[in-house]
Amino acid sequence: MCMKNYWLTLSFIICLASCNSHSPHWEAISQVESYIEERPDSALVVLEQIVPSELSSIEEKAKYSLLYSMALDKNFVDKTDFEVLQPAIDYYKDNGSATDKLRTYYYQGRIYQNAGNDAAAMECFVNAIYNGKESNDILTKARTYFAQSHIYYSLYEWDNFIEANKNSALLFKESGMINSYANCLNRIINGYTLKEEPNSAWPYIYECKTLLQDMSISRLTEFYASYLTYLTNFGTEQEMNEILQEYISAVPSYMIDRLTIANAYLKMNNYNEALSVLSEYDTSSDVAKERKYLSIISDIYQGLEDHKRALESYKKYIILADSIDSAIYTQDT
Repeated sequence: MCMKNYWLTLSFIICLASCNSHSPHWEAISQVESYIEERPDSALVVLEQIVPSELSSIEEKAKYSLLYSMALDKNFVDKTDFEVLQPAIDYYKDNGSATDKLRTYYYQGRIYQNAGNDAAAMECFVNAIYNGKESNDILTKARTYFAQSHIYYSLYEWDNFIEANKNSALLFKESGMINSYANCLNRIINGYTLKEEPNSAWPYIYECKTLLQDMSISRLTEFYASYLTYLTNFGTEQEMNEILQEYISAVPSYMIDRLTIANAYLKMNNYNEALSVLSEYDTSSDVAKERKYLSIISDIYQGLEDHKRALESYKKYIILADSIDSAIYTQDT
């Protein structure tokens, strides 16, 4: 009986040792983790050279799975299935550090988001924040809040949208990611503009103005669009004109938001200029933008007293708006 117990114990120890041993790839995997943020393209090259079947332990397979998913996402490869990430999901559910859990839930949420399942994505993001409280990976935390804000925006939940972007902004600023920080500020401005709270939006406009020299062209474009939209709703015609000219001179013409420019001209009753701006606009780019386009073009035709075209555009707007709102209200996020 004792001999039997001895062999059982020995077998268990051998099994345990084999489960926790590392393959020759472990060093490369560990190194990838140290530079994946700065050089995601290099990380992806290294990880794609590793054959998963050659990995020896469950922990090793989970770490590889997580880093590979991170590298794919950072290289703009949008996965919609869990083939790569599943070992990490299975292992880090009950094991690993707070950072491992944070990252696994976040990238699981990103996959759900890519697949269009916002309800499941939001659940993952909530779990990421909860389980990653002790993690010092502030960038993944920032991205988690930012990902949540996308879902809140699609549901017209402006308070939650603003709060998520505020949380994300603080973390991006802390990590020195000024361009990402400015992006969150732009979105907060948009949120308060949609809520018709100009006084709440103004401090964030002021903060963005101090960052103009540090913004990329894309962020600069977004800021001017946000600022001009704010002024279209709450500013004077003189203020709109000043920022409109500043916008046009600071940003390449192909990057200018024509809907925002046209709406500003519409607000100033310059209908012909507004119509001219929209004559080069691609209406097929985005459903939400198409709805905005139809709303603006309908008002332009109304201003030009072309009532037939105004009515046609308005009818299209109503049909599209109803379909978008119906899709939103049926979600259970």
